[in-house]
Amino acid sequence: KKVILIIGGNLESLHGLKIAKAKNYITVVVDGNFNAPAKKFADYFINTSIYDSEETIKKVSILNKKIKIDAVMSLSTDVPLTVSKVAKKLNLNSIPIKAAKIFSNKYLMKKELSKIRVAIPKFFLIKTSRDLKNKMKLINKGVIKPVDSRGARGVHIISKNNKNLDELFKSSKSFSNKKKLILEEYLKGQQLSTESIISNYSVKTVGISDRNYEFLKRFEPNIIENGSDLPSKRSKQFYSQINKIIYKVCKKFKIKNGTIKGDLVIHKNKIYSIEFAPRLSGGYFSSIMIPKSSGINLVELAIKIHLGEIIDLKSIKDKHTKFVSQRF
Repeated sequence: KKVILIIGGNLESLHGLKIAKAKNYITVVVDGNFNAPAKKFADYFINTSIYDSEETIKKVSILNKKIKIDAVMSLSTDVPLTVSKVAKKLNLNSIPIKAAKIFSNKYLMKKELSKIRVAIPKFFLIKTSRDLKNKMKLINKGVIKPVDSRGARGVHIISKNNKNLDELFKSSKSFSNKKKLILEEYLKGQQLSTESIISNYSVKTVGISDRNYEFLKRFEPNIIENGSDLPSKRSKQFYSQINKIIYKVCKKFKIKNGTIKGDLVIHKNKIYSIEFAPRLSGGYFSSIMIPKSSGINLVELAIKIHLGEIIDLKSIKDKHTKFVSQRF
């Protein structure tokens, strides 16, 4: 039996873990929460912070002497550096550590994206409240977020007319371990979530959804996504362009095999890249929405890729097209 190491045992990882169990894999789950939801589906459980890569490596290495681990991955948690470091220690498939470090820092990621000529919003590194006020003179509307946080934590929409920029700066900064923020120009348009499989640098995007921000005004300055709709109304129109962007990103960061999620926006009928993550997406997008919409079992394919199996992307075809909407 193959042994799969899952970094992160939150509620969203449960569905992926169930798929692994159904395929008769032995599962190891790492999580800092001793009562993590995924613990009951794990054959082995390691209780340590998934953001502490060195401690994770230490405890995983001890277990690896007892049972040989064949693959390491995350099912929804944003921990590329921990996954990459553990994989290198155990000589398993993963993205390069250098790439993982860049993906863990939104400002560094944007700098690298700007080098490969993919369209991105204007962006600035923000260290002080004065930085923020000065850079806001260059754009009409922007989004500030920690360079090293996840999800919507510390993400605020701001404009030149905001009278509480100092307060919003402090709020966003409180979520950053590095105490640095990134300011991005806010681009009006339909935002997309994408999910792609990479095999030998070939790319197949298996999910493009329209992100739902119906309560943007209600929750401003916080940016809260309220689910999404799959497939996107613009999937066919932009499918080829999105695949080309993902290919450029994977070549740049030397992601030869794996999965990657993208946050994009259609602005003035053109695709702009907000950010990418070299993992399966959370929000049940990869584990529930895509399989229900197309019949493609993305989690199972991701496990095979991390096990080092060669995936024939031409063989991955939609079994059906169903419309899936998710709301919170």
